[in-house]
Amino acid sequence: MAVASLVMGVLSFVLNFFCVGVITSLLAIALGALALSEMKRNPNVEGRGLAMAGLILGAVALLVGIIVVVLQVTGKMASYLFHF
Repeated sequence: MAVASLVMGVLSFVLNFFCVGVITSLLAIALGALALSEMKRNPNVEGRGLAMAGLILGAVALLVGIIVVVLQVTGKMASYLFHF
């Protein structure tokens, strides 16, 4: 799960340009949290750094994704308002 979290975190930055990155960011955060909780229960499981990186990338990409969506929506609304 730690590797999946990292992959989703990296992928979410790419998909933010298509307004789909928010979904993959949420998946990265969820998978990172699940991986960290699994590591807490079972100390033999490795990949804490990967899980943390995926969790952090997911959180940052979520913020970037929200900003991108807001900018796109306001840009479209502004062009609609000044179309007259």
